[in-house]
Amino acid sequence: MMKRLLQPALCLVICPLLVAQQVVTPGMRADAPQNSLPDPHGNSSSRTVRIPKDTLVVLRLEQRLSTADAKQGDKVHFTLANDLAAGGQVLVPAGTSCDLTITGVWRATPENPYQTAGIQFSDPELDLGHGQMVRLTTLSYAMRHDGSDGVTDRDAFFLMITSPFWLPPVLIQEANAKRAEVKANRAVVTPKNWKPYDAVYEEGHRDNYYFRRAVKIRTDRLPTSSSSTHVQ
Repeated sequence: MMKRLLQPALCLVICPLLVAQQVVTPGMRADAPQNSLPDPHGNSSSRTVRIPKDTLVVLRLEQRLSTADAKQGDKVHFTLANDLAAGGQVLVPAGTSCDLTITGVWRATPENPYQTAGIQFSDPELDLGHGQMVRLTTLSYAMRHDGSDGVTDRDAFFLMITSPFWLPPVLIQEANAKRAEVKANRAVVTPKNWKPYDAVYEEGHRDNYYFRRAVKIRTDRLPTSSSSTHVQ
């Protein structure tokens, strides 16, 4: 009788041990570290870096310019004067070409002898790789929003509703000022021995530009060489 009772008890104890021995083999331990799967894109060293808003980019003029012969639409050759870096990595190296376009030329004439001479350029674009172009601006965030943050949406809505009352006098005043300016220009007498004054931009002239907003970029998408960027 005792023997019949011991046989089922031994089966209940030994069977789980045999099953566990089959599951956990000597060549594979349950707590052994598993190998991580490889990156399907092969970019194990890739990471994302963030270029903060208002990051400064300095462009260096690589040719001599003068308002005497500069024309609107001309291409002008600049290069980056400083490395564009973020996250401890150089994203666009100094010396990278950046061609801008002349969008305006001002110089004094006999009809307008007191005009200040100057040249205006288009905003540059930087190639951050794979066609990701970022347009820069000549004004920082503080410059762009100086004096404008005080106007709320409620104030703007109120100005729009009341515009029929205050806008006509403003337009009339501007029209009168314009007529007075035209009349004054007609009465301008060119000074004796007057000579035109031209602004000259020597090679090495530098202009500051800023990132309009923060930009995120993957390091594996950076251009492999210093490629030219163009603004149409």
